[in-house]
Amino acid sequence: MKHITTASTLLLCAALAASAFVSCSSADTGDVYGNTDTAAGDTAAVTEAVTEEEDFFSARQKVSDGLPEKDFGGKSFRILHHGHVGSFAEQDGDVVNDAIYMRNLTVSERFNVTLENLEQADYATCESFIIQSINAGDDTFDMLNLDSIATGTLALQDYFHNWYDIPYVDFTKPWWAETTRTNLSYDEVCPMAIGDFALMSVGQTVCVYFNTDAAENYDFPDMYELVREGKWTYEKMIALSKDIYEDTNLDGKEDSGDFYGVCIDAKNRVNMFYWAFDNPLMSVTEDGLEITYRTEKMVDFITALITDFESYTGCCYNTDFTDTELPSFYNGNVIFHFGMFRDASWLRDMEDDFGILPLPKWNEEQSNYYTYSSGSAPILAVPNTAADLELIGIVAEALNAESYKQVVPAYYETALKDKYARDEETLEMIDLVMNGRVIDMGFVYDGFEGAGYIPARLVQKKDTNVESYIEKNQKTINARYEEIIAYFTEYHDTH
Repeated sequence: MKHITTASTLLLCAALAASAFVSCSSADTGDVYGNTDTAAGDTAAVTEAVTEEEDFFSARQKVSDGLPEKDFGGKSFRILHHGHVGSFAEQDGDVVNDAIYMRNLTVSERFNVTLENLEQADYATCESFIIQSINAGDDTFDMLNLDSIATGTLALQDYFHNWYDIPYVDFTKPWWAETTRTNLSYDEVCPMAIGDFALMSVGQTVCVYFNTDAAENYDFPDMYELVREGKWTYEKMIALSKDIYEDTNLDGKEDSGDFYGVCIDAKNRVNMFYWAFDNPLMSVTEDGLEITYRTEKMVDFITALITDFESYTGCCYNTDFTDTELPSFYNGNVIFHFGMFRDASWLRDMEDDFGILPLPKWNEEQSNYYTYSSGSAPILAVPNTAADLELIGIVAEALNAESYKQVVPAYYETALKDKYARDEETLEMIDLVMNGRVIDMGFVYDGFEGAGYIPARLVQKKDTNVESYIEKNQKTINARYEEIIAYFTEYHDTH
């Protein structure tokens, strides 16, 4: 059953808020992602430490952006995108839209700039605009907010400035995702960055929704406690789900109208298990950039996915994409559903109660729970034809800082009022998901030529000959990653 998402994103309010409570320091970790080894049980204490909205808001307001006073004389700052939530909005009484409007107004008035909305119809139109503009050498826009996979391909063609060369941008500030420094940068080279202005990078963070009413009916253990104990694993998920099937529409066949234990979209979502199972495609290490996708674990988990979802009636995955998965969860027809934070807008009126969990670990020995943002999640870049880097640095830093101070708290407030997170334990789980969010350089620069989509390709064909597939395609796959490595390691010599 195919997964459907919507443009509305209000559950990420809670996610954004929760993420603010978690330390993102990576200085003391040997983790391949550069993440802190945070025990599941620690997250509740961290969340409990901030008990009033005033504390959350005021703490953010006190973080200085350190920017100088500057009057740009009404000059335009042009933002190119194709409708990603959070770039522009009208003041209409909606708390989130009003916060976006006020953020833009604050930055505009402070630096006497005009924020120009260069919204395109879709991704393809946006990409064409970028290529034509930069190839012509035209200075037509200042910052891009575009899908990460598409932007990564353009970055390797050297279309963008290095963020480290743009003055006043400070990746140590809390409005820049820590993963920008740990996983998207190498030797102070970073053509793409994730900041709070790109709000949908959080909205498209992948998590597990589960039907708490159905879980209770089937005598499931306390799922939250299972997570806290580090026992929420792939094997446990299969064990709980494999025998749960009911032909609820009584048509004598397994289809989207029936009841299942777990359902997964096999087009894109199965790729999430690379990161959920601590198996990055590429790693930034002290010794340099390394290609790390090909492991014994990779073979094992792809084989397990195909074998288990073919063998057990309670486990279903959609390989032909003729049906939809999310409505089945909304209608109470599946217990475990893999989706994104933004999917919560579909679920606000769901009759059954639901909760949120992190993606399962591969096994109990794995130290943390991990997740990722989908390839269509936005990322920020600056075209190499942009001339006024002082303007760009100051305004981009200010927009991300004011997103952190104004827009993120607005999302948080809305989430609490609309009760998307239906209990305190769900907020704790959102916190845990966000603390395990990683961005893999090997994924955002994949360009559909690397290893990022191997799980989906094999699952769709129900092909368990993983090693054979890799052997056949390894030359092409590694060529892509070697291109990425060359771009970063040779950057300073060629620019």
